Amino acid sequence: MVKTCGRFQYSSEANAAQFSKQTLQWLKLVEDFNTAQKISIQLRRLVQTKILQANAAQFSKQTLQWLKLVEDFNTAQKELGDVENWAKSIEADMRTLSSALEYVYRKNNFSVCLPVIGTIHNCG
Repeated sequence: MVKTCGRFQYSSEANAAQFSKQTLQWLKLVEDFNTAQKISIQLRRLVQTKILQANAAQFSKQTLQWLKLVEDFNTAQKELGDVENWAKSIEADMRTLSSALEYVYRKNNFSVCLPVIGTIHNCG
């Protein structure tokens, strides 16, 4: 007659003397230890998975914050460019106006000294 203990089989007639009660208990303990080890590994993997998920969520949140920061920086840079273009446009308009006024005064023989914006002009 063949008996089974976990993964081990033995013949009760031929090997009964070899497999004492202590040996069978030892085999059962080894199996229990292996099962506990498997459970421990699964729990460790579960904990590591949870940590990885938390880290991935934090990384995603930080990435979104960086993207918003870069987007805000680009917007501010465009606004500065708009202000610079506006200032250049106003400066060009002021130069045109100044030149026109200077031309009118010279044409009418007025001896008025008008400085040109952006230049050093000595009236003398």
